[in-house]
Amino acid sequence: MSPSSHALSPAQALRVTAFALLLWASGAVLIQLAIPLGVFSGGGLTVLAFVIGVAINPPTIWLVCRLGGLRREQTVFGMALGSAVAIICDGTAITWAPWVYGGVSPDLHQAAAWLLWTVGFGLLGAFIAERRG
Repeated sequence: MSPSSHALSPAQALRVTAFALLLWASGAVLIQLAIPLGVFSGGGLTVLAFVIGVAINPPTIWLVCRLGGLRREQTVFGMALGSAVAIICDGTAITWAPWVYGGVSPDLHQAAAWLLWTVGFGLLGAFIAERRG
C-alpha cells in the first residue's frame, strides 16, 4: 500500500482527536486521584501503575481503531495522532496548569513519566497490531 492509503480522512482524524482528548482528560483525573494515594511515590504502587499502563494499551488501540473507523493499515497513523494530542495536552498542563493533575507535587514528575511510558507502549503496540493484522 502507498503511504497515502494510510492517511486518515478528516472525519477519522476528528474522531481520533476527540477520543484522544477524552482519554487524556480521563488520565488527568486518574492522576489527580492517584497522587494523594501515593501511587506515584516510587514504591510498589508505582510499579503496578506502570504495568497497568502497558496492559491498558491493547483495548485502547482497539477503541481508537473502532471509534476512529480506521482500517488495519491506519492503526499507527491513528495512534500517532492520538498520542500527539495527548502529549501536547500533557506538556501544556504540566507547564501552565499543573492543577489539572492535582497541583505541583513531588510525585508529579513520576506521573508524567507514567504518561510517557504508557503512550510509548501504545505506539509500540500500534506497530505490532498493524503488522499482525
